[in-house]
Amino acid sequence: MSTVYRAGDDTLVSYTSGQSDAESLGAEILAMARQQQPQQQPGLPTLYESDSSSDMSGMAACAAIDDVLDNMDDEDDEPTPPKRTRPAPQRQESGVFRTPMASLRSPEKYSDLPSVVLDGDCEQPLMHSVSFYRRQKPQEVRVTPVKPVVRNREVGSSSGARPPAPPAGPGTSSGLAAGTQERINQLQKETLQQQTVMSQASQALNLCNATIEFTGSAEMVEAERLLLVATHRRQAALSEVQRLKTEGAMLQQGITRSASRGSISVSSVTLPLKSSFVREVAAGSANYVYYFVALLRYRGQVIATQMLSSEDSIKGNAVSFSNLVAFRELEADFCVSLEVYGLQTPREVLPHDAKYHIHRKERSKTPKKMLKQQSLLTSPAIQSPAGPGAVRATSFLLMGFIHLTSRNLSNNAWTLEQVSHASPLDGGVYMKVNCHADCAVEERGFITVFDDVSGFGAWHRRWCVLSGSRLSFWRYPEDEQRQPAQSVLDLRRCVTERVAPVPRDICARQNTLLLVTVRQGRPEDSDSLVMQCRGSLTRLRHLLSLDTREERQLWADQLNETLANLRAWDPDAMQPHLDPSA
Repeated sequence: MSTVYRAGDDTLVSYTSGQSDAESLGAEILAMARQQQPQQQPGLPTLYESDSSSDMSGMAACAAIDDVLDNMDDEDDEPTPPKRTRPAPQRQESGVFRTPMASLRSPEKYSDLPSVVLDGDCEQPLMHSVSFYRRQKPQEVRVTPVKPVVRNREVGSSSGARPPAPPAGPGTSSGLAAGTQERINQLQKETLQQQTVMSQASQALNLCNATIEFTGSAEMVEAERLLLVATHRRQAALSEVQRLKTEGAMLQQGITRSASRGSISVSSVTLPLKSSFVREVAAGSANYVYYFVALLRYRGQVIATQMLSSEDSIKGNAVSFSNLVAFRELEADFCVSLEVYGLQTPREVLPHDAKYHIHRKERSKTPKKMLKQQSLLTSPAIQSPAGPGAVRATSFLLMGFIHLTSRNLSNNAWTLEQVSHASPLDGGVYMKVNCHADCAVEERGFITVFDDVSGFGAWHRRWCVLSGSRLSFWRYPEDEQRQPAQSVLDLRRCVTERVAPVPRDICARQNTLLLVTVRQGRPEDSDSLVMQCRGSLTRLRHLLSLDTREERQLWADQLNETLANLRAWDPDAMQPHLDPSA
């Protein structure tokens, strides 16, 4: 390609290059410059482009363009705009021209904003767009919801076991638990109430002792009984408060007590009397009367029986209390005390009207005349040495006591301790005692049971129900309501110390528990896979296989709790260390 242009001295210069005949970028720029400048300024060189644009090379055209632009910048009075960085030109293919892309600019910052109508016809411009205000709102932090998952080991269990007591918190007094503190407050209120009863009973006794008409009367004996019961209840409440505080301190140190609880009921308490005393009362030669009352105590509870007298309560050679006394929430190592108190008073001879000075045949006096007379019933002549408000000591004396524990519940008769020789009591006591566990454990589920079939071991799947002291087996769950159990295991005859997974040398099946029971031997008993004959007794081995490890642990805990309750509260339950066939 050859290009001809005219220099400043009107000399024609020609350049020749080997490029293609395509229109060059320099030629287009020159054409655009001529259109923007209608009049040619003097002194500038004139460029001529021949009809054939292939005569001018690209390098010469670029040099001419630079000269023209430099001259234009010198004559321009406006300040020089900042220099912009040009993007690097892309490499073009041979014979192909690509127009450079114009750079995109962001819209003007301050454009025509839409107007809004506020109150009335006044229009106010909207300073920001709606999207701007949306971006200004605080973004809510979206967090994946978390649901606490509590894994209960006793899932699906119908056990009635008592949940553990909540730990003591710092908000309670002296670090005690809320339930313990509430119990202490109740006992303190009980102490104040019994103190009031003692004060009132003492005032009544002061009046009875000051008037000869009430000496040995029923009113005096009843006041003595109220004073006896209130005194012991107040002392029991104070002792229980100290025990609860000590127990709370032990719980803080991690010392726990047995969770087994039970109930005990005592009825038909009978006190045999000496034969000489019974004959004397029957002959009517005795000028005194004995009153008997029994107190049953357990920690902060004091329950009094009815009061019996030797005049009208002797049946045969004994006095019998018909009261039924029950204690609940007892621990396995409970100790219930039975105390017998007696009061000897002279026989009452004055009738009711004479004691209260009631004269029915005389004409009643006017109220004014009655006020003039000083009543001995309201102002006794003899006051208490400690003052009218002093609390007296009861005249009832302790005639004997016994302690009821889990070891002697099966007894039919007990012997009173510290019985005086002058006491009319014979020294023995008879009563009916019943006890049972409050923690009724129940569990149901499928268990695979091992059995001996003609000398070969076989596993049978059975529906098992644990209730009370019995472990019953059915074939299907529906049979529980329709027919009796196929087999029953009496847990009172179980001598296993603690139910646990069976050793592998006995049974290699996983999740298997072992129970051993003892019964009297039978003529057809012989040693087998599940039976061992030991003299007059026969040991039976029961293998119970569960489906999963969790079920095995659940049934083991339920069986251990049941065995602990039975051995603590059932006198007929066998103890592991008393197994005679071991």
